[in-house]
Amino acid sequence: MATNQSNIGEKAKRIEIALKFTDGDMDKAKLMASGNMSDVIVVKGKFVVADQDKSGFFLAYFNIIDEYIAAIKTVVVSNSSIFTRIRIFDEWRSHYKNMLAYEKGEDIVNSEKFNNDLLGSFIKTDVFPDVQKQNLDYLSAAIPDMIKESFGSSNVKCQIDLEQTNSMELVLMGIEVMIPAAEEEPHEESHEAAPSEVKSVPDSPFGKKLAEIESKAQFVVEGCCVLSPVKGKLIAEVTPGERIYVVLPA
Repeated sequence: MATNQSNIGEKAKRIEIALKFTDGDMDKAKLMASGNMSDVIVVKGKFVVADQDKSGFFLAYFNIIDEYIAAIKTVVVSNSSIFTRIRIFDEWRSHYKNMLAYEKGEDIVNSEKFNNDLLGSFIKTDVFPDVQKQNLDYLSAAIPDMIKESFGSSNVKCQIDLEQTNSMELVLMGIEVMIPAAEEEPHEESHEAAPSEVKSVPDSPFGKKLAEIESKAQFVVEGCCVLSPVKGKLIAEVTPGERIYVVLPA
């Protein structure tokens, strides 16, 4: 009897968490709770920076439905042990536990800069379409360049893999999910924002990076994505320095 109550309580807990990531849709929450709905793709990567005698591992969780980076976990050590010992194709939960263990070791290196650099590169490069399509070939070529830039080294080896999961599983593993703050709908009678009104951003690495990018821009144009056939290049095909034209309808 106690076992049945425990199972019911665990199921209810999973559904309660899942409801937060399915806009309160009970049917979707039940699917997520039972493992039959995935809204996150985990980009797993191990690397070694040979000329600096460092190696590391990262887990980047992309919410492919609402298109935001839910979390990034990185670990770097002052030897090549991570690259030589960790198997990239193991399940992400196993990797997460290994990373927690590495963080307690004496050879741990502060990876905060790498974590922020990786987040910024993902946003700048706009890897969401390729993560959604699970374009492993592109990601395996693009991410090593991000690591090279972060560590200032061209002597980098990297291996990437992808795995599907869902937001509920992240929470159950104790991972803090960075949910973007929802923007409030403007009042119909209000056509202009008050001069003193300041747009708030979530107090998270994603929000801070977005604020940093906007602070360096000459103009910040509010907009939204419209999924419709258009002419032009895919964003992934635009090269640095190339002049492009963007239509901004009134």
